[in-house]
Formats: sequence, structure tokens, C-alpha cells
Amino acid sequence: MNNSSRGRPLSLTAAPAVMKQINKLEQELGVALFTRTSTGVTLTPAGKGFKGYAEQIVNLVNQALVASHQYSSQRQVIRLSTSLMYPSAPFMAT
Repeated sequence: MNNSSRGRPLSLTAAPAVMKQINKLEQELGVALFTRTSTGVTLTPAGKGFKGYAEQIVNLVNQALVASHQYSSQRQVIRLSTSLMYPSAPFMAT
């Protein structure tokens, strides 16, 4: 799980906390995502498949965040109207 070789910033999350979350995820899924050895960890075939979907989810979340920020910079105007002949109680005091 060394991200530095791919040019990505290293996470500041403690390794035991990350391993605890990975173990919990593997337990919930009922499959091993990593093969653990004394020299490190590698993805299992299930882990490789899961990684592809996880990357898609992260990309979709990032796209949703970008889109939501685009909409938040636009001013939204809502116009409500009512007729004086048929006043609507929530909008006009009688």
C-alpha cells in the first residue's frame, strides 16, 4: 500500500487504524482483499476487482462535489405569487 511510488501524497492516518478498517471491510464482505506477507501486502483477485469499483465510487463522489459547488455559486430565485381575489392564507395576512 505504498502510494509514494505512484506520485500520490502519503496519508497521515496511522497504519493500525487503516488495517483495522481493512480487516473490518474484509469481514463484512466475507473475502480477503489483501494477501499479507512479512514483506508487505498485495491485492488478491477479489481486492483488484473491489479496487476498480471503489475508484469509480470515489470519482463519482468527486464529480458530485464539483457539480454541487457549481450550483452553489449560482443564485437561485424562487418567485411565488397569489391573486388578490383569491388570497392564499400562508402567503397573505387577513
